[in-house]
Amino acid sequence: MRLKILIDCGNSFLKWVLICEFYSIKRTYSVSGKLETEIFIKRKKERLLSTSLLESLKKISRVCQSRFTTEQLLSCSKVSVSFLNSETINKQIKKELQAIFNKKNMQQVEVKKKKEINLKSGLSTVFSVERNNPQALGRDRWTAMLGVMPNYIDAKFKEKSVLVISSGTATVIDKLKIKKNSKNKCKIEFIHMGGFIIPGERIMNESLSFLDAKLNGSLRLEPKETRDSVFSGVTLVQTMVLSLGRRGQEVYLCGGGSELIMRGHKKFRRLFNNKINIIHDPWLTFKGLNVLADDYFKTPPF
Repeated sequence: MRLKILIDCGNSFLKWVLICEFYSIKRTYSVSGKLETEIFIKRKKERLLSTSLLESLKKISRVCQSRFTTEQLLSCSKVSVSFLNSETINKQIKKELQAIFNKKNMQQVEVKKKKEINLKSGLSTVFSVERNNPQALGRDRWTAMLGVMPNYIDAKFKEKSVLVISSGTATVIDKLKIKKNSKNKCKIEFIHMGGFIIPGERIMNESLSFLDAKLNGSLRLEPKETRDSVFSGVTLVQTMVLSLGRRGQEVYLCGGGSELIMRGHKKFRRLFNNKINIIHDPWLTFKGLNVLADDYFKTPPF
């Protein structure tokens, strides 16, 4: 059995997924949870993160009918964490995590200019960030892009580009180039070419709150009421980022605001001329964290 705990620390929520893999019976169980970042900060004396994680551990133990106690699971858990940019909040998060987990079993995600990742035996996979200061790239953006990597290991192509759109506090559109080495078939390169950042849905709505204090409008093609016009307009702008995709291009969509973009795409479909391949994957960031965890913790299951 192997137990991984993946934690994504965002501006709006602290989210986590626990993955329990049983190799002998070829089964995998998982549980997830989240905590509002603002509440975590305001009520730090209550240790809400560590308490919630312990509850998730108990839950996964019940779900998979594990014979291990919570204490045993804690000692063997492999933890992969993507922190925020705020050192003050990170310090609080680290304090709670180190209070319950073995420090040597914790991985702190850091963006690398060139990262070699072992996704498949005998295959060299490299992820490169094309910028002078790769550490300035958001960890959430990096892990979301890493999350698409397993989809292209066995795919047949020479070179292609995909878009990764992550919608949350901000909406980010990243371009990723994928190349298979023609001389060395055992090598795949993933290259981050750059991206755009615009305010997310909540920030856009709040910027127009002076028009109507109760911005709880409905999504309409031809809105007439102010609140409907604001909500529909914001949704339209968020949805239009999909138009950056070329015909037939794969566009990955993730993040807390991705459901709204999918709603907008359905409502405003006739406004789009290009037929893009939208892959809505709310778990993309966690798939990236899982890639890093598997690469980092090269240890046998317990």
